[in-house]
Amino acid sequence: MPHHFPLLPVLAALLTILSPACPRAGAAEGQTIRWKAPYVRIPTDSYSPRCGPLEFSPDGKRVCAGWFPDPPLGDLNKMPWKTAVFDAAGPRIPSATNAGGYLGDGYLADFPGFALRQRFPGFNKDTADSRCPVWGFSGDHAIGLRILASRRNTLAPGTAELWRMDGSTSPVWKVRLPGLAPIRGLVRFYESGGKNLILVACGPQEAFVLSQDDGSLVDRIVYDPSASGDFAPFEFAFDPGRKLLAFGDSSSRRVRVVSMLQPHAAALDLHRRELSHVPIVGGGWATTGVSFQAGSRYLVVGYSFSGRMTTDGPEPTEFIDTRTWKVVLTLSDPESSSAVQPQLSPDGRLLAVSRDGSIEIGAFADLLR
Repeated sequence: MPHHFPLLPVLAALLTILSPACPRAGAAEGQTIRWKAPYVRIPTDSYSPRCGPLEFSPDGKRVCAGWFPDPPLGDLNKMPWKTAVFDAAGPRIPSATNAGGYLGDGYLADFPGFALRQRFPGFNKDTADSRCPVWGFSGDHAIGLRILASRRNTLAPGTAELWRMDGSTSPVWKVRLPGLAPIRGLVRFYESGGKNLILVACGPQEAFVLSQDDGSLVDRIVYDPSASGDFAPFEFAFDPGRKLLAFGDSSSRRVRVVSMLQPHAAALDLHRRELSHVPIVGGGWATTGVSFQAGSRYLVVGYSFSGRMTTDGPEPTEFIDTRTWKVVLTLSDPESSSAVQPQLSPDGRLLAVSRDGSIEIGAFADLLR
């Protein structure tokens, strides 16, 4: 199939920077955070002036907060997070972090999002000849897959390498991916139809399903079947239970959810009329976060609006009920950090947000109208 490099999103981003002030056109009316029941407020200013990601433990009894070291030296997409772990009722758990301020070994299994950057730190190392924009591990961290991209030929397809994480000195297998050069994305190990598979979503046009046995190409999922070239997702999420892949556009609020099973039917095409475009004035929207939360009962999507001298305002976060694929809540809170996606507990009862120099944990039902 022909490949069209997504030039429109690149031009849109460039002209967004150069364009004059403009309000956030098209934003949905959101609500501020107003807890009804008692909630927990954990000040974080003593750890860092700007809180990073949040993550609940599998049992929902603890929450981990992260931030970059000061000063942040290195690749921000790979740098391990400094962390603090708190009981969901508020008190900090000092034993959860080591002397360096990083997550202790005994807590890595509880917070796989943080563990992705901390385990096997040399696995995603860039070299003079290649860079590693995407990597991931199996649930037990026994095997890992990394995607390598050429530094010399930036348009060349990436190479996927499967490794046993036992100190092996050579990969189990190595295959060249089809399509264009990898940018960013995700790697997920999963099982389907009795086969062990690996999802690789890292290119600007399509995702791939590889056999864990030998790296052979099992399937490919095209992000935009219309092949218009104006849909370039950088944010991805995977629901292993229902075999769903969600992705958000880098230059609009478009979000699609498609089945990993043939014929890859679309379960959701949100904001589909808001096509990526080059703005004449003002700025433009981008999808900044996509995640399945609360046992994949909700799809949580964050957006940002940028452009030279654009008017200030909160960035919205939408909560989509995956049983009906309806937006049940849009948060647009001026005191919340737009850089930190709100996190639901695994049972969906609690919501943790970074707000006004603190972490707030309250009942999610308080915010549903």
